[in-house]
Amino acid sequence: MKRPTRSFIVQQARSWVGVPYRHQGRNRLGVDCSGPLVAIAKDIGIEGVTDVLTYSRHPVTFALKQQMDKVLIPIDPREIQPGDVCLFKMVQIPQHVAIVGDYKYGGLSLIHCYQKVGRMVEHRFAGVWWGRLAQAYRLPDIVEDM
Repeated sequence: MKRPTRSFIVQQARSWVGVPYRHQGRNRLGVDCSGPLVAIAKDIGIEGVTDVLTYSRHPVTFALKQQMDKVLIPIDPREIQPGDVCLFKMVQIPQHVAIVGDYKYGGLSLIHCYQKVGRMVEHRFAGVWWGRLAQAYRLPDIVEDM
């Protein structure tokens, strides 16, 4: 497969919108926040992501961040673009994953499975989400097209 573009990553993430929440879910019957990232990485041949993004329902360590630091490329939050990946602190521990999209009304969006609403959603990347951001990442070998 040729190297994936940012728009391809966003398109793939959007294809999961509406899928119901299921902890550690990795298919379209049910998925958690990292499930789409794992599936997309597998589809485009990014090594390592499918093996390491595991965690307990109630994170008590920084294991997820450490795993992501090993397989993705950490970037400065000021450089976030569609197709990038964000890790969020919902309380104190980084435990929530989202893929960044281009919001239809301008700016950036988050595409993620949000347990509070029970399914994959897309919404503007604004307000409280910037305050929760623990780390931003870039997938390796992404082609710039947006």
